[in-house]
Amino acid sequence: MMHCCNADLDKSPQLYFTLFFIFKALESEYDDQAVPTDRYEELNSSLISLLTECVDNPTTSSLEKLIKEFWKLTK
Repeated sequence: MMHCCNADLDKSPQLYFTLFFIFKALESEYDDQAVPTDRYEELNSSLISLLTECVDNPTTSSLEKLIKEFWKLTK
């Protein structure tokens, strides 16, 4: 995913930088290890719809919602 974000950064810098950062943070969180099932489900239920919304319509407000939700999940 990070490779795709890197490749498309010129198309929408705010969107793809945000997505890259999220994917990089998740990768670092698990140090390339498997994600525990409960964490996987928490991430999916919280982020999938927001990620989809941002890709479909990368407005500032949709990106802000995604960032805020991701930030809550990192605490």
